Amino acid sequence: MKKNFLLLSLLFVFSTSINAQDNPNSNIEPKTNSIVKADVGMLLLSPPHSYFKNKNNKHNNNNKDEEITLAFPFSYEKIINNHLSFEIGISTFIHINYNGSFPPPTTTTFTLEPRVALRYYFFSITSPVIGVYSDPDPIGLYLSPFLGYNYSINSEWVRGVQRFNGGLTMGYQWIISDTDIYCDVALGMLFGAVFTEYDIQPYFDSAGSLFSIGYRF
Repeated sequence: MKKNFLLLSLLFVFSTSINAQDNPNSNIEPKTNSIVKADVGMLLLSPPHSYFKNKNNKHNNNNKDEEITLAFPFSYEKIINNHLSFEIGISTFIHINYNGSFPPPTTTTFTLEPRVALRYYFFSITSPVIGVYSDPDPIGLYLSPFLGYNYSINSEWVRGVQRFNGGLTMGYQWIISDTDIYCDVALGMLFGAVFTEYDIQPYFDSAGSLFSIGYRF
Protein backbone atom coordinates (compact mmCIF):
# COMPACT_ATOMS: atom_id res chain seq x y z
CA MET A 1 0.00 0.00 0.00
CA LYS A 2 2.80 2.38 0.91
CA LYS A 3 4.63 1.47 -2.30
CA ASN A 4 1.55 2.25 -4.38
CA PHE A 5 1.08 5.60 -2.65
CA LEU A 6 4.73 6.49 -3.19
CA LEU A 7 4.51 5.52 -6.85
CA LEU A 8 1.40 7.65 -7.38
CA SER A 9 3.06 10.61 -5.67
CA LEU A 10 6.11 10.34 -7.92
CA LEU A 11 3.92 10.17 -11.02
CA PHE A 12 2.00 13.28 -9.92
CA VAL A 13 5.20 15.29 -9.35
CA PHE A 14 6.63 14.12 -12.68
CA SER A 15 3.50 15.05 -14.65
CA THR A 16 3.37 18.47 -12.95
CA SER A 17 6.96 19.23 -13.91
CA ILE A 18 6.28 18.24 -17.54
CA ASN A 19 3.27 20.59 -17.72
CA ALA A 20 5.36 23.43 -16.32
CA GLN A 21 8.02 22.85 -18.97
CA ASP A 22 5.42 22.71 -21.75
CA ASN A 23 3.98 26.07 -20.61
CA PRO A 24 6.98 28.30 -19.79
CA ASN A 25 4.87 31.44 -20.18
CA SER A 26 2.07 30.29 -17.88
CA ASN A 27 3.28 32.60 -15.10
CA ILE A 28 3.71 35.62 -17.39
CA GLU A 29 0.96 38.17 -16.96
CA PRO A 30 -0.79 39.01 -20.26
CA LYS A 31 -0.45 42.51 -21.63
CA THR A 32 -3.42 44.83 -21.44
CA ASN A 33 -4.85 46.60 -24.46
CA SER A 34 -3.45 50.00 -23.44
CA ILE A 35 -0.55 52.04 -24.82
CA VAL A 36 0.86 55.26 -23.36
CA LYS A 37 2.76 57.43 -25.85
CA ALA A 38 4.78 60.64 -26.01
CA ASP A 39 5.42 62.64 -29.17
CA VAL A 40 9.18 62.98 -28.78
CA GLY A 41 9.45 64.59 -32.20
CA MET A 42 7.32 67.56 -31.18
CA LEU A 43 8.96 67.71 -27.76
CA LEU A 44 12.47 67.99 -29.25
CA LEU A 45 11.67 70.17 -32.27
CA SER A 46 9.40 72.80 -30.69
CA PRO A 47 12.27 74.95 -29.23
CA PRO A 48 14.33 75.16 -32.48
CA HIS A 49 11.14 75.68 -34.50
CA SER A 50 10.21 78.70 -32.38
CA TYR A 51 13.78 80.01 -32.71
CA PHE A 52 13.73 80.01 -36.52
CA LYS A 53 10.20 81.41 -36.49
CA ASN A 54 11.46 84.35 -34.44
CA LYS A 55 14.26 85.03 -36.91
CA ASN A 56 11.78 85.02 -39.78
CA ASN A 57 9.44 87.43 -37.96
CA LYS A 58 12.32 89.80 -37.21
CA HIS A 59 13.38 89.81 -40.83
CA ASN A 60 9.90 90.41 -42.25
CA ASN A 61 8.23 92.56 -39.59
CA ASN A 62 11.14 94.14 -37.66
CA ASN A 63 9.64 92.57 -34.57
CA LYS A 64 12.00 92.54 -31.58
CA ASP A 65 9.82 90.28 -29.45
CA GLU A 66 10.92 86.68 -29.28
CA GLU A 67 9.19 83.52 -28.14
CA ILE A 68 10.36 80.11 -27.01
CA THR A 69 7.85 77.27 -27.16
CA LEU A 70 8.12 74.08 -25.12
CA ALA A 71 5.73 71.23 -25.95
CA PHE A 72 4.77 68.23 -23.82
CA PRO A 73 2.41 65.99 -25.85
CA PHE A 74 1.14 62.68 -24.43
CA SER A 75 -1.59 60.23 -25.43
CA TYR A 76 -3.32 57.04 -24.32
CA GLU A 77 -4.60 54.43 -26.80
CA LYS A 78 -7.11 51.72 -25.90
CA ILE A 79 -7.71 48.81 -28.28
CA ILE A 80 -11.40 48.08 -28.97
CA ASN A 81 -11.26 45.20 -31.48
CA ASN A 82 -9.30 43.92 -34.48
CA HIS A 83 -9.52 47.18 -36.40
CA LEU A 84 -10.54 49.91 -33.96
CA SER A 85 -8.90 51.75 -31.11
CA PHE A 86 -9.80 54.83 -29.06
CA GLU A 87 -7.21 57.49 -28.24
CA ILE A 88 -7.14 60.33 -25.73
CA GLY A 89 -4.40 62.92 -26.12
CA ILE A 90 -3.37 65.95 -24.13
CA SER A 91 -0.68 68.45 -25.10
CA THR A 92 0.70 71.24 -22.94
CA PHE A 93 2.52 74.16 -24.57
CA ILE A 94 4.53 76.77 -22.66
CA HIS A 95 5.15 79.97 -24.64
CA ILE A 96 7.80 82.25 -23.12
CA ASN A 97 7.79 85.75 -24.67
CA TYR A 98 10.59 88.27 -24.16
CA ASN A 99 12.07 91.31 -25.92
CA GLY A 100 15.58 92.45 -26.71
CA SER A 101 16.15 94.47 -23.53
CA PHE A 102 18.21 93.33 -20.55
CA PRO A 103 17.12 92.08 -18.14
CA PRO A 104 14.36 90.84 -20.41
CA PRO A 105 10.80 91.25 -19.13
CA THR A 106 8.95 88.05 -19.90
CA THR A 107 5.39 86.83 -20.13
CA THR A 108 4.47 83.18 -20.14
CA THR A 109 1.41 81.66 -21.78
CA PHE A 110 0.20 78.13 -21.05
CA THR A 111 -1.86 76.30 -23.65
CA LEU A 112 -3.75 73.08 -22.98
CA GLU A 113 -4.97 70.91 -25.87
CA PRO A 114 -7.10 67.85 -25.02
CA ARG A 115 -8.14 65.64 -27.93
CA VAL A 116 -10.17 62.48 -28.55
CA ALA A 117 -9.77 60.29 -31.63
CA LEU A 118 -10.97 57.04 -33.14
CA ARG A 119 -8.50 54.95 -35.14
CA TYR A 120 -9.36 52.51 -37.90
CA TYR A 121 -6.53 50.15 -38.87
CA PHE A 122 -6.79 48.92 -42.45
CA PHE A 123 -4.88 45.70 -41.76
CA SER A 124 -6.13 43.10 -39.32
CA ILE A 125 -4.46 43.78 -36.00
CA THR A 126 -4.44 40.06 -35.12
CA SER A 127 -2.67 39.05 -38.35
CA PRO A 128 0.31 36.81 -37.54
CA VAL A 129 2.22 38.43 -40.40
CA ILE A 130 2.28 41.92 -38.90
CA GLY A 131 1.64 41.01 -35.26
CA VAL A 132 4.24 39.89 -32.73
CA TYR A 133 1.93 38.87 -29.89
CA SER A 134 -1.04 36.55 -30.02
CA ASP A 135 -3.31 39.24 -28.61
CA PRO A 136 -4.32 42.26 -30.73
CA ASP A 137 -1.56 44.65 -31.76
CA PRO A 138 -2.56 48.12 -33.02
CA ILE A 139 -0.06 48.30 -35.86
CA GLY A 140 -0.23 49.15 -39.54
CA LEU A 141 -1.77 51.90 -41.66
CA TYR A 142 -4.69 53.72 -40.02
CA LEU A 143 -7.18 56.54 -40.51
CA SER A 144 -8.14 58.67 -37.51
CA PRO A 145 -10.91 61.30 -37.20
CA PHE A 146 -10.57 63.47 -34.09
CA LEU A 147 -12.07 66.33 -32.07
CA GLY A 148 -9.99 68.80 -30.09
CA TYR A 149 -10.08 71.83 -27.83
CA ASN A 150 -7.49 74.53 -27.20
CA TYR A 151 -7.39 76.78 -24.14
CA SER A 152 -4.71 79.30 -23.15
CA ILE A 153 -3.97 81.42 -20.09
CA ASN A 154 -0.97 83.62 -19.29
CA SER A 155 1.15 83.93 -16.16
CA GLU A 156 -1.09 86.74 -14.89
CA TRP A 157 -4.11 84.43 -15.12
CA VAL A 158 -5.59 86.32 -18.05
CA ARG A 159 -7.57 83.98 -20.26
CA GLY A 160 -6.71 83.89 -23.93
CA VAL A 161 -8.60 82.58 -26.92
CA GLN A 162 -10.42 79.27 -27.09
CA ARG A 163 -10.37 76.97 -30.10
CA PHE A 164 -12.60 74.07 -31.04
CA ASN A 165 -11.48 71.90 -33.93
CA GLY A 166 -11.84 68.58 -35.68
CA GLY A 167 -9.98 66.85 -38.44
CA LEU A 168 -8.60 63.72 -40.01
CA THR A 169 -5.13 62.17 -39.93
CA MET A 170 -3.57 59.20 -41.67
CA GLY A 171 -0.67 57.44 -40.01
CA TYR A 172 1.35 54.31 -39.55
CA GLN A 173 2.16 52.58 -36.28
CA TRP A 174 4.64 49.74 -35.84
CA ILE A 175 6.20 47.78 -33.02
CA ILE A 176 9.89 47.19 -32.36
CA SER A 177 10.44 43.44 -32.67
CA ASP A 178 10.42 41.42 -29.42
CA THR A 179 9.56 44.48 -27.32
CA ASP A 180 6.50 46.33 -26.03
CA ILE A 181 7.66 49.60 -27.63
CA TYR A 182 5.53 51.20 -30.37
CA CYS A 183 6.42 53.93 -32.87
CA ASP A 184 3.84 56.14 -34.53
CA VAL A 185 3.82 58.85 -37.24
CA ALA A 186 0.77 60.65 -38.64
CA LEU A 187 -0.14 63.60 -40.83
CA GLY A 188 -3.43 65.33 -41.56
CA MET A 189 -5.52 68.49 -41.44
CA LEU A 190 -7.77 70.15 -38.88
CA PHE A 191 -10.55 72.70 -39.24
CA GLY A 192 -11.89 74.75 -36.37
CA ALA A 193 -13.05 78.05 -34.93
CA VAL A 194 -11.33 80.61 -32.69
CA PHE A 195 -13.57 82.10 -29.99
CA THR A 196 -12.60 85.55 -28.68
CA GLU A 197 -14.47 88.11 -26.61
CA TYR A 198 -15.69 89.83 -29.76
CA ASP A 199 -16.10 87.34 -32.58
CA ILE A 200 -15.62 83.84 -33.93
CA GLN A 201 -13.05 83.18 -36.66
CA PRO A 202 -12.64 79.96 -38.66
CA TYR A 203 -9.18 78.52 -39.25
CA PHE A 204 -7.41 75.44 -40.57
CA ASP A 205 -4.00 73.97 -39.84
CA SER A 206 -1.92 70.83 -40.12
CA ALA A 207 -2.28 68.02 -37.59
CA GLY A 208 -0.50 64.81 -36.73
CA SER A 209 2.30 63.17 -34.82
CA LEU A 210 5.92 63.89 -35.74
CA PHE A 211 7.32 60.78 -34.08
CA SER A 212 5.65 59.19 -31.07
CA ILE A 213 7.09 56.42 -28.92
CA GLY A 214 4.80 54.36 -26.71
CA TYR A 215 4.85 51.47 -24.28
CA ARG A 216 2.21 48.79 -23.91
CA PHE A 217 1.43 47.80 -20.35
